[in-house]
Amino acid sequence: DRSVDGEPVYRTPSELFGAVSPNDTPVFDEIFEKASVLVAGRVVLCPMAVGAHVDHQLCAHVGRRLQKAGQEVWFYPDAPYCFPDSGPKVRSDTSLLASRRLRARIWSNRAVEIDWQAKSELVAEYSSQIEELFGDLVSYQYLAEDYFHHIGGTLELYHQLRW
Repeated sequence: DRSVDGEPVYRTPSELFGAVSPNDTPVFDEIFEKASVLVAGRVVLCPMAVGAHVDHQLCAHVGRRLQKAGQEVWFYPDAPYCFPDSGPKVRSDTSLLASRRLRARIWSNRAVEIDWQAKSELVAEYSSQIEELFGDLVSYQYLAEDYFHHIGGTLELYHQLRW
């Protein structure tokens, strides 16, 4: 939770899925400065802000700035927001709509084969979010499996964006 003068930057769920607050500019700058050192010369995988969560939007803007600085950046659709049937607590969204909110165009796509077991183990690390959004890990796995089979089996899609 971020705050300014003891007040939360985002007070309600609708604010968490709205516009990034100007109060987050120092957070953005800090993330960019640290990331630019850590990822120098590497391919960067970055959330695309599908679902419009402000933290994901901040990351997408950092990815944009890294790309502008010469990094190779690929953006991925954020789970669970990219799932067409994501459940009552999650607003479904698409890569196309996210790119429009970022004022970008999807320039190219890359499909990458994934290891389902490894992905499930990583997702399980976010237990508080799994419980809040899906109730349990098995429910997440069913939604993710349906989504990935819909887009090509064991493939995840990544996008390069242009502004």
